[in-house]
Amino acid sequence: MSSSPIPRYYWDTSIFIMVLQGETCHGQDVLDGAIDILNKVEQGKAVIIASEIVVAEILPHKFPQSVYDKWEAFLQWENLVLRSVDHPIAVKAAKLRSDCLKKKPMVVLKLPDALHIATFLVYSNQVDELHSLDDNFVSALKNVGEIREVTKPKRQQTSLETELFSVDVDTENDESQDEPDELGAGAEEVAGGEDVPEGEAD
Repeated sequence: MSSSPIPRYYWDTSIFIMVLQGETCHGQDVLDGAIDILNKVEQGKAVIIASEIVVAEILPHKFPQSVYDKWEAFLQWENLVLRSVDHPIAVKAAKLRSDCLKKKPMVVLKLPDALHIATFLVYSNQVDELHSLDDNFVSALKNVGEIREVTKPKRQQTSLETELFSVDVDTENDESQDEPDELGAGAEEVAGGEDVPEGEAD
């Protein structure tokens, strides 16, 4: 739990993908809640911490270029803090995977899940809520003996604070899947910053 005066969240890749694809399969309120948090992050009223591996897990060909451009804009926000996979996190991830393999029955902890968990554990004193939509991630936490509450974003505000915006879909570049017509139902316009917030501890 952080002592920050503004809320701080750890997001795994599944939350970002939900927003970029405008997914409502987890409930419209969950998507709206994630968009609310992103609005607050852009305004400096909240912080999202994530592992830098989200950059490698979100693949450009899965999205129209206009949506991927907005993702790259997210990454420049001052209050969206990406933690690199440094030596302590890599060592912790390796130990988590090793401990799981020694279990009976053996549990295979995938490397991305191990890195997300290791990053969260290293920075858990800076996080108020852990958000994920990935059942495998939740199971992985339990498998490594971490009993942490994993929640979904929740809608908090009663009205939209910024303009709605739509994203033009370029189906010519990706005919293998249906692309969303909007970046989240009711998604708000976003813009970027570039500095890491003061007071972030390694």
